Amino acid sequence: MKTVSQSIRDATGEELSLRRGDLVRVRQPGEIAATLDAFGMLDGLPFMPEMIQHCGKTYKVAYHVEKTCVDGYSDTFRAFEQDDVVFLEDLRCDGEAHDGCARACRLFWKEAWLERMDDAASPAPEPVARTERALEGMLGTRRADDTYLCQSTALVSATVPLPRIDRLFKIAEDIRIGNRSPLDAVRQISGSLAVKLKGQLFGKWPAGALAKTPTLSLDLKPGDWVEVRSVDEIRATLDPAGKNRGLRFTNEMSAYCGKQFPVKYVLDRMILEHTGEMLTVRNTVILDNVHCRCMYAIGGCHRAENSYWREIWLRRV
Repeated sequence: MKTVSQSIRDATGEELSLRRGDLVRVRQPGEIAATLDAFGMLDGLPFMPEMIQHCGKTYKVAYHVEKTCVDGYSDTFRAFEQDDVVFLEDLRCDGEAHDGCARACRLFWKEAWLERMDDAASPAPEPVARTERALEGMLGTRRADDTYLCQSTALVSATVPLPRIDRLFKIAEDIRIGNRSPLDAVRQISGSLAVKLKGQLFGKWPAGALAKTPTLSLDLKPGDWVEVRSVDEIRATLDPAGKNRGLRFTNEMSAYCGKQFPVKYVLDRMILEHTGEMLTVRNTVILDNVHCRCMYAIGGCHRAENSYWREIWLRRV
């Protein structure tokens, strides 16, 4: 049985096979609507209302999505079965249609929603057609049980588990299609092995001793500069599971200790990937250009999820 994306390729005679650096234009809402099922999805991946603003605009492909992490599941590493998904630059969800979720997840783009642009000079964006309204009417943001529907919460159903042996082939594929240089791949693998060794010797994350963890409000706003406190200072705020009020501080985050960053977002609301529930968050921020580097997994992924920082782990600069 053909999938929707296969039928689209048969009809257009086009298979983009996009790679890092390719220039593409996001199709108009009417064209995208024609690719979606009754639930506003293509092969289980939703096209979200927050993505409409990019229609008609031109972007470079940042990565072909060979694999992705999915939070909250035992089979963390997964892949899109049709192998037709890309990231465009660092386009992220603004959460406007999802009641202000501030996770700012990177957006996944099916190739059927894009058209290749051969001109190296980015053309002016096309005006978004009036069919935008029709597309918006197709795009749901809630499930029947009133939990939230978005690319994040649908990710596990839109992907298939990636066996451990296949991850090794994906590393080679990342190099072949230009997602990584051979040197970058070696660095990622050696970094992952180092993090794993550190975790085996000293624990997967810094652990504290508190039964009840403290909180602190710095009243941070976007643009404020902060310095990440030392590991010892942060450890003093953690429980034995390495968490402060349920939020874990990992070994990967310890690499930023002593460094200074501007605040990019205040994290006050976030949708949980594995449940679809909205969580209210306090005294927590996202720092500019501080993303998960996926160092615990050999080969990693390019999803670059934002790291979440309790204000008690930071000091104002």
